[in-house]
Amino acid sequence: CPPQVLSELRRFVETLGFSAPPQSSEARGVVIEQVPEVREALLAADWLGIASAVVSRLKGESPEEQRAEMQELAGMYDALDLEAMLDDPRCSHCGDPATQRCSRCKLEWYCSRKCQVAAWYAASRP
Repeated sequence: CPPQVLSELRRFVETLGFSAPPQSSEARGVVIEQVPEVREALLAADWLGIASAVVSRLKGESPEEQRAEMQELAGMYDALDLEAMLDDPRCSHCGDPATQRCSRCKLEWYCSRKCQVAAWYAASRP
């Protein structure tokens, strides 16, 4: 897979974390909660071993067969259109459109350094 595909998939997986379900009794839909064990398992996976297994499996195939398989996989990814499923990130402090992600947890988004500092200060106060 090209690195861009994996980084987009990683962004999608990281944005599956929601802190609380809607409070409205009329709220319908699915609330997805990121399970830390899943994230840890993905990060701890033996990606070099997986890559080696894929390479050894593909060694017996002709370049045309490899190309056809990669096109099929790329078509499956395109059909998912993961970016269309994601809302544009919002600042976790003020709610404005966000462009910067917390460098520590990678889950919180902020519109500015000022909002990030304000959110940190509010969260660290007893």
